[in-house]
Amino acid sequence: MADLAARCPNCMAEMADRGVCGHCGTAPGSLARSPVALPEFNTLNDRFLVGRVLGRPGGFGVTYLAWDQVLQTAVAIKEFLPLSSVSREPGTLTIQPNSEHDAVFFRRGLQIFMQEARTLAQFSHPNIVRIRDCFEANGTAYMVMDYQRGEPLDQLVKRAGGRLDETHALDIMLPILDGLQAVHARRFLHRDIKPQNIYVTADGVPILLDFGAARMALSDSTKSMTVMLSGGFAPFEQYHKKGDQGPWSDVYACAATLYFLVTGNVPNDAIERRHDDRLIPPVSLNPRLSKAFSNAIMRGLALDPAARPRTVQALRMGLTGATASMPLGASSGAPARPAAPAPVSTVVHYSRAPEPHRTRPWMLLAIGLAVGIVAWRQWTPSTAVADVPQVRTAANERRAPEAAAATPGAARAKLVTQPALPAPTPVFAPRLQDAPPPAPPRVEADTSASAVVGRLQQQPFPPAPVPAPSPQTGDRSGAAPFAAGRPQPPPFAFEACRGKSRDARCEVRSPAGREPGHCQPFELQRLACVPDGHRAERGKDPRTLRYLGRG
Repeated sequence: MADLAARCPNCMAEMADRGVCGHCGTAPGSLARSPVALPEFNTLNDRFLVGRVLGRPGGFGVTYLAWDQVLQTAVAIKEFLPLSSVSREPGTLTIQPNSEHDAVFFRRGLQIFMQEARTLAQFSHPNIVRIRDCFEANGTAYMVMDYQRGEPLDQLVKRAGGRLDETHALDIMLPILDGLQAVHARRFLHRDIKPQNIYVTADGVPILLDFGAARMALSDSTKSMTVMLSGGFAPFEQYHKKGDQGPWSDVYACAATLYFLVTGNVPNDAIERRHDDRLIPPVSLNPRLSKAFSNAIMRGLALDPAARPRTVQALRMGLTGATASMPLGASSGAPARPAAPAPVSTVVHYSRAPEPHRTRPWMLLAIGLAVGIVAWRQWTPSTAVADVPQVRTAANERRAPEAAAATPGAARAKLVTQPALPAPTPVFAPRLQDAPPPAPPRVEADTSASAVVGRLQQQPFPPAPVPAPSPQTGDRSGAAPFAAGRPQPPPFAFEACRGKSRDARCEVRSPAGREPGHCQPFELQRLACVPDGHRAERGKDPRTLRYLGRG
């Protein structure tokens, strides 16, 4: 096999000699290197040639750029190196536990690190790091991953001026949520989502890195958990050994990452918020954000797991404005054990939802008016249901472009099925096995004014059966007889004219309120109160009373 000296340790480009790299300009020995890292030009597993250190060595491992001599391609190799438990003398390869006590925790973490690699190798998702190989050497373990040119997300944000706009943040995080959904479907958790663990390739593709299984395994020991967790991104339940962790835990971390992307600030630590929750909504720090988007992030950052979206699908729907309900609650409180799930079907309308608390009372008022208008016009003589005016709401305006492209009369909706999570897999996510899965989101009917009107149009009030008039009971007044199939007035309209004569003053209580009117003949000369707000069509016999809208 070729010697690493024939390749640049910085970019792995082929070099004619050991001089300055003609591709990236790196001079020999010019790269800074951590004393705990493997030396350059070292060979791992008789196959991989070690180059520079990628990023900064973390508390649990070091990642290297390397060259696969078999496949002839650059790869990234992560070395399991929990510095709190082991050490490596400068210039040596093998690592040693710091004590017998540390050796126990190190062996436990090593086993889970290898299991994590084997598990991730089963995933084939464009937004999850792909594992090519894993092996043990130098007293520890290594994970071989695809190498992509790019940068960590926190560096991208810094280069962009400290924060991203809403669209850019969603372009990065929505694919990450898709990948995370695949992980959760296999009963695994990430447990360490943060900007540093999301890598954005040169083509703009976000990739989720560095699953926290081995890290969390060690944190279950007597060691301080504050050094194991990422402050501001870890949910409250991860600070407790017996905290009920589940998909909702990764939801918190994703929401915290979004908070950082659009504000440039790391959210307050969950422990601090537990005692004094002063987390500022993102829209207050970045007024260009939509309130619905800001509210979705704040729901994801709820301290109480029961108050968060239960799944990444629910978080995604909230972020994109889908009008599907999700369990909401206070932003703080003791973590509650969620109920067991069942397969559900949720109707999702892909249009931005109205802002909560502010628009809901007006929407309810619009619904009431729509129902009142439809019910009143149903019994008004000669007024067809098609004459009901369209109730204009903000939701209708936002859905108008989509409705125009859909089949006329059909609701533009998508059916999303959320299956129950499969049986747990051992070792990798012990807390997820112990804690019952989250309760599915509630399914709420579309209560927009346009939906109510549409349902009433499809189900008009049925006409009352009308017997044929006998010669003795014919039209004595000359008014047109009540035609069969014509909707008849409601009972309260007849009741208002009981004992009164034609054209007598009357008053009815309709869905619109109290309205004065006059008694007019209808079926078999029965008198019903017709509001004065209706008028007869010009040129027609007023006895036919073909009513129009409000005049």
